[in-house]
Amino acid sequence: MLRVDPDAWTVDYAIRIRNDTPDTVRSHDMTFDDQGFIWLATANSSRRYAEGVQGMSKYDPKTGEVLEQVTLEPGSCDPHGLGFHKGAFIGCDAGHHPGWPDKDGPGVGWIFRIDIV
Repeated sequence: MLRVDPDAWTVDYAIRIRNDTPDTVRSHDMTFDDQGFIWLATANSSRRYAEGVQGMSKYDPKTGEVLEQVTLEPGSCDPHGLGFHKGAFIGCDAGHHPGWPDKDGPGVGWIFRIDIV
């Protein structure tokens, strides 16, 4: 994850993506929550939706430390895009994965809310 200086178009700050567990080897979009933490959409290296394990990693933006790893319930949509709006995480499922059948999964094309309980 990089912060880029928009004037110089150079990297201002970098946080290493921690993809060193079986459920975090694939990452997608990231967002900031209302407390300033970074959340990154993660998943395992599955070959189809039925094998997928989707989740999110919470990062400290100052240290780059992973503070929490959340695993979404089986049957959840597969977040590719990730946002935070009015106190809730919002995801979208693109339906395209390298090595997967195209549009594999129940939430393809959906925009959905992600609740952490």
